[in-house]
Amino acid sequence: MKRNIILLSSIVMLSLVTFNDCYAATEQKTKLEVEKIEPEEFEGTLTEENSFCDTYTFTAENAGTYAVKLYGQTANVAVAFYVYDYFENKITMDYGAGTLYKSFVCEEGKEYTIKVKTNTECSEYKFLLYRPNEKYELNGFTQVSDTLMCRDSANRYLFTAPVDGEYGFGFDKESCTKNVDFICGIYDPEGQELSDVWVTHDGMIEVTLEKGQTYPIKLYTNAGDCGEYVLEIAYPEGAISEDTSTESTEEVKEDTSIEQQLKDLQDENATLKKILEENGIDYDEN
Repeated sequence: MKRNIILLSSIVMLSLVTFNDCYAATEQKTKLEVEKIEPEEFEGTLTEENSFCDTYTFTAENAGTYAVKLYGQTANVAVAFYVYDYFENKITMDYGAGTLYKSFVCEEGKEYTIKVKTNTECSEYKFLLYRPNEKYELNGFTQVSDTLMCRDSANRYLFTAPVDGEYGFGFDKESCTKNVDFICGIYDPEGQELSDVWVTHDGMIEVTLEKGQTYPIKLYTNAGDCGEYVLEIAYPEGAISEDTSTESTEEVKEDTSIEQQLKDLQDENATLKKILEENGIDYDEN
């Protein structure tokens, strides 16, 4: 289940902005807005007919943290849910008469099983299955708007540096869910943390990145909370996106084409004038 992304601006003006200027940022943002993955909802009734057990399977489309939230049990009936991996090993479980919640890590492409059970009592139930986002490429974007949908989750991204230099990472605090301690961790290509920035930090943190290297980025919270956030990225001077370079090149080609057409027309007029004069015909330049 992939999420859609919406490109809100196709014009990137990074070459005119130095790292220090980027704290104020330009009015023209190139924003990646990631559409929320809403949790899947399941419901059922545990009875003697199904041996007080329902079984569900799902395939993890993306690696990362998944979660199950079970609720809606019949009053005073304790229900349990279990999660098993593709080797049928139990990963996690929870049990009780109230709302139940557990998170767990899945591998991409593997199949997992969820079983909902009671001992010998009938009960209705519902549960939500939360899935993580895919690893989006952040190259060229100056803002990323995304959501941590459930507790203990993390969103992961990849960023390839277009030039050597100092890059800035920080949060647009006014656009983040209040009282949630968002953290952005930046890692080297081998997975070692280079630095991190908290939503409570003023401004941005500087990280030195190498041209052409791809750096993993992890967005999570200190207390496992969830909410919406906007991550901001500042580029060093000279970091021009491919979109901008392509656009400039196309404009040059278009201008050159018009100039060439005008020159060709002038040459044709000169040839025509010469032919007419040789035949004793006046040439009217108007």
